[in-house]
Amino acid sequence: MGGIGKGLALRWAAARAIAALPTGAGLLLEAGGDVVHAGAPPADGWVVGIEDPSAAPGPDAEPLVVVAVRDGALATSSIRVRNWIGPDGRPVHHLVDPRTGEPARTGLIAVTVAGADPAWSEVWSKALFLAGRDGIADEARARGMAAWWVDDRGRLGMTPDARLRCAWVAEERLG
Repeated sequence: MGGIGKGLALRWAAARAIAALPTGAGLLLEAGGDVVHAGAPPADGWVVGIEDPSAAPGPDAEPLVVVAVRDGALATSSIRVRNWIGPDGRPVHHLVDPRTGEPARTGLIAVTVAGADPAWSEVWSKALFLAGRDGIADEARARGMAAWWVDDRGRLGMTPDARLRCAWVAEERLG
């Protein structure tokens, strides 16, 4: 639920920021890897990298995808950071499957969703994560969503709508 709260905070911050911007100005707000744009974007959009969740974090980390954000928000749900070893010695993480009450074992490690609203983008990144490796493409396409995902084998997937937003893609990782 913390990610959805982060999305709400971004929504409110963007609404206040846009009211304070001079006419024709724009800005990009970021919170914990999620972004929302307010006002007029640069001519080529705001250039945002989607990180590789299987790579070591750091300033030299290469993105898997570079997206030109011209409107709306990007939100990512990932098990990259919030994971640990449970009392039984098995790895666990914070994305819980409400059907089982256990950490979701979906074959995915990260899902990013582009949408008009940062809070709803957060909600859908989690819902698509729960759809799993075998269901995410159909679920996202059926809803007309722009979504990118990385499975536990390191393969990158995306919807056709997401592909249209890409300025650059690590083609060798496409699965």
